[in-house]
Amino acid sequence: LKSTMMAMSSSSSGVPDMLSEPPRAKKDPKQVLFGHVEGENRGPNAMKPARVREDDYFWIRDDERKNEQVLTHLRKENAYTKYMTKHLDKARDELYKEMLSHIQETDQTVPYKQGDYMYSSRTVEGLSYDINIRKKIKETPGSVVSSKSFVVDEAEEITVDENELAKGLTHCEVRSLKPSPDHGLIAYSMDTVGYETYKIYIKDMAAGGALLPDVIEDTTGSIAWGIDRQVLFYATQDDAHRSFKIWMHRLGTPQSQDVLIYTEPDELYSAMFFKSKSSHYLFVGSGSTETSEWHYLDLAKIAQDPTSRPELHLIQARRKGVDYEVENWEDQFFIVTNQDEAKNFKLMHTPVATPSAEHWKDFIPYDASVRVSSVYCFKNFLVITGRQGGYTQIWTCDPRDASSRHMVDFEEKAHVVHSGMNMEYDTSLFRFSYSSMTTPRQQWDYNVTTKERTLLKETPVPNFERSLYKSDRFFAKSKDGVQIPMSVVYRKDKFKQGEPSPLFLYAYGSYEAPMDPGFNAMYLPLLDRGMTCVIAHVRGGGEEGRTWYDPGGRLLTKKNTFEDFIACADYLVDNGYTEPSKLAIEGRSAGGLTMGAVLNMRP
Repeated sequence: LKSTMMAMSSSSSGVPDMLSEPPRAKKDPKQVLFGHVEGENRGPNAMKPARVREDDYFWIRDDERKNEQVLTHLRKENAYTKYMTKHLDKARDELYKEMLSHIQETDQTVPYKQGDYMYSSRTVEGLSYDINIRKKIKETPGSVVSSKSFVVDEAEEITVDENELAKGLTHCEVRSLKPSPDHGLIAYSMDTVGYETYKIYIKDMAAGGALLPDVIEDTTGSIAWGIDRQVLFYATQDDAHRSFKIWMHRLGTPQSQDVLIYTEPDELYSAMFFKSKSSHYLFVGSGSTETSEWHYLDLAKIAQDPTSRPELHLIQARRKGVDYEVENWEDQFFIVTNQDEAKNFKLMHTPVATPSAEHWKDFIPYDASVRVSSVYCFKNFLVITGRQGGYTQIWTCDPRDASSRHMVDFEEKAHVVHSGMNMEYDTSLFRFSYSSMTTPRQQWDYNVTTKERTLLKETPVPNFERSLYKSDRFFAKSKDGVQIPMSVVYRKDKFKQGEPSPLFLYAYGSYEAPMDPGFNAMYLPLLDRGMTCVIAHVRGGGEEGRTWYDPGGRLLTKKNTFEDFIACADYLVDNGYTEPSKLAIEGRSAGGLTMGAVLNMRP
């Protein structure tokens, strides 16, 4: 045998099972143009003339994942990794088994009310996919304290069993599952090849779940019904897999007769749509990384005459750098926007009759310390979600009185809270999920009227004793003096400052995507071995609001992301929490850029 390979060979690819020396990617120089290229959309301010860079490894780019040269090289990389880590096989197997021991495979989500049903899904040990179910509501009490107040039939009705759909398939993903407004039909979208292109199917629940002949091909997977079961809406993609057309499908007609209601020709934008919680409107629009535009469609008019052509009404035309989202409450549109240089966004409103930006008025004055993320409109209250003090927060408010705004408080300062399944417009309840680094995910109902909250469920985590673990918050000073927060979790009986322990440091730091301090059962086997787990909330993410991303760690300030991570590692070493030989670091996807940078900047 050659010194570069082990005896076992892959039967399918011809690549050895293990390689004792790293594979070397060949150099194949290619000139790559940066800037203006005739016939391509490189943005409005592309350099002209374009600059040329010679890339020896351009051949490794394979958008289709089908280049056999690239695949062979990756197989060799995996074979080398397997050889270099073979001494960890036993530990890897033990860790995997421990991780599984913290997962309860047979479980059920908390039911949520939609119409006359309580919907949920369940998993069964040994099965790979969800079983989606519902139960009919038999009785609604006079006073609804929480979702537990509703009395339901014992009989369970399966809406979609994803395990049945997956039989005989190598890939199965159900993205959207939407009951029709009368709950007689269930529309769902499914991808069977892994390319994120979905077919939409419709089940007739009154006919025992039989599929209607309507099958809608090549969609993004998103679905919205009209005001009744006569029509539904969906989107399709262009050759670059960009959502760019929105369609209306009339039930009982072939897809070839579907009505195109919106097209986004600009390659820098993607088309979007969603149905208002009030069910009055379909919002249709386009968005790029920093600019958006929305229209609305009156669904009642479609219901009155399904054969009529849908008429979109523009809310506000796109303005470069101005981003906004819209929701409906009665005769008002509520708008979350960064208009008026509101970097962290603010909440505005305007009458439906005069939707354009010149009519927008502040509902709540701009507060630079609050990142406003979304607004949810219900019949008698609003819910505003966002961030303040580095953490996710929820505020409730009377849509008629901005001064009534109230922030929901939580016992743990370091927490993660998100909106849950809230499908009813006329309700006094708001469902949210909550967790922390030591609290498994919980589902709560919050009564906006009484401000009472009801714990519906905490995700079961077998073999977990909460009192053994503690979370903390550290800050490291970055190169430019900015304090960078870190979320820390450890096992109390195995942690002592000044006695360096193994430490796992994770970061992402891109696209304003926050890495919040939520519960992660996969950390438990590490914590139980005395390892400390740390999330570095570096700039480029959104933990401290929009400014943490832009200008914090984006484009010409991207280096801040890397300096922040290095500062966090230095802090943890300098303060005796770990030492270089015991420090493990990770960043996935866009976080991989950070890993490559810091390993070169501070090897």
